[in-house]
Amino acid sequence: MSREWKPGDVAIVTNQSGESGRAIRFSGSPEDGWFAERDGIGGDLTDARPLVVIDPENREQVERLCNLVDGAFNDTRIDGTGPTSTELAQAALREFANPTPPKPEEPTGLGAVVVDEKGRLWVNLTDPKCSTHTDPWVSVHDPDRWASYADIAAVKVLSGGVA
Repeated sequence: MSREWKPGDVAIVTNQSGESGRAIRFSGSPEDGWFAERDGIGGDLTDARPLVVIDPENREQVERLCNLVDGAFNDTRIDGTGPTSTELAQAALREFANPTPPKPEEPTGLGAVVVDEKGRLWVNLTDPKCSTHTDPWVSVHDPDRWASYADIAAVKVLSGGVA
């Protein structure tokens, strides 16, 4: 799992020798900055997986976890073909450990540009003279692909366009 590690993050880390254990991040430097719970886990790390730390006395953290789990269980199918409760709980915990940033408000100006979660650019061509498509957003990387803003996993607005 890739992520930007911050001081205070807790993880299971593995070194080149295959030894692993819990560690806490103490520096923002990518080359160094992990303090392991036991000696021998230092050196070059080959893997780091985030651990979820929840203070049971922190009502906000507990409510956030419950909302994520409830939301995951609401997505199961009635016929039972959906993910197992364990898979849903794992998904909720992963989201808790590495939250998805909120989707930005849709920019409505002509020529507005957004970036999706995969780094693709999308341009808003809402002017009817420019397009006969019912979906106003076109992919810069695939000009035959049009979408509504609701269907784009936008993470950043690069331009609001012109009004």
